[in-house]
Amino acid sequence: MVRGTGLAKLCYVRNSAAAIRQTIEALINIPFEQGKIAERRAVLELEFSNAENAKKLMSLIKW
Repeated sequence: MVRGTGLAKLCYVRNSAAAIRQTIEALINIPFEQGKIAERRAVLELEFSNAENAKKLMSLIKW
């Protein structure tokens, strides 16, 4: 589902309910670090920014 989107490095992809549960149980008590937040923000702002994507679309249609 995330393959080719640039999101794979931000996600934990599992192929079964048991694997998903195991990953959640392993991660639930681990603090979410500021570095991870910054990493996610950088990726999301670069590839998934509504403002930036609107600018790209406008340039494509010569608005």
